[in-house]
Amino acid sequence: MKRYFVMPYLITLLLASVYGVYAFFANDWEFAWLGLTLSCLPMLLFIIRLGISGKARTREHLYSELLVGAVFALAVWVSGHKDLAGLVFLLSVVGVYLYDFWYSDLSRVLSPRLGKGEILPDLRFTTIDGEDFHTKNAVDRPAIFMFIRGNWCPLCVAQVHEIAQSYRRLEDMGASVFVISPQAQEQSQKLAADLNAPLTLLTDKDGESAKKLGVWQYGGVPAGVVGYDVDTNWPTVIVTMPKGKIIYSAQYSNYRVRPEPDQFIEVLEKYLDDGADVSNDTKVAPSAE
Repeated sequence: MKRYFVMPYLITLLLASVYGVYAFFANDWEFAWLGLTLSCLPMLLFIIRLGISGKARTREHLYSELLVGAVFALAVWVSGHKDLAGLVFLLSVVGVYLYDFWYSDLSRVLSPRLGKGEILPDLRFTTIDGEDFHTKNAVDRPAIFMFIRGNWCPLCVAQVHEIAQSYRRLEDMGASVFVISPQAQEQSQKLAADLNAPLTLLTDKDGESAKKLGVWQYGGVPAGVVGYDVDTNWPTVIVTMPKGKIIYSAQYSNYRVRPEPDQFIEVLEKYLDDGADVSNDTKVAPSAE
């Protein structure tokens, strides 16, 4: 059901904003109609900025957008347009609340297979060149496995670019980086061409390996996104030592909250330096500005 929410909501906000401007001029500059447009703008701008900013994470909750919506709903109500105030409240308070606390929540359960000290099982993927790849052939050195949703997700793409910028640091540590998605090889090839580092991009056909690890999301691709299957990965980062021993996993429940690269790179550095005991990450993430 969630996959049918965000695109219609975005279109409705856009149409309401445009109509508010039209009605404002058509009704002798009546404030209530301008209030409709202004109440929709914060959420519209947030979603647009999410898509084009190139940042891998946002604030955990959208309290300021909720406050703006509530203020404008009250102002329109006070101006005497009670029906219009109801529409403002629906779009800019109820809509924002649903996006923030319902749609953004992946409702995921932490996978016990990714607990600290667990051994990563042998997983099979396909490289962007169409060759078979088994993780058992890559556990002779530290590794970072990043499960992303696909090129359609701007936060995922930004997260991959972040880790690419840290590639030299990881290479000096002897670590390999694998970026895994269920998307077609052609899509991963496009992503690889945009990177400034030789990360290994892998395709997990039908999410077979993601399902084994418990990081598969059914119905996770929003309706209206063309060229991708309905199901996808939960955004997940796994760090392993040689022989596949897991020392860190980030399994956040809010898709807009992702770990900073320094978080898991520092964990790896500590293990390589002195074998420090670093706790596994949890799904409860701090707010990210």
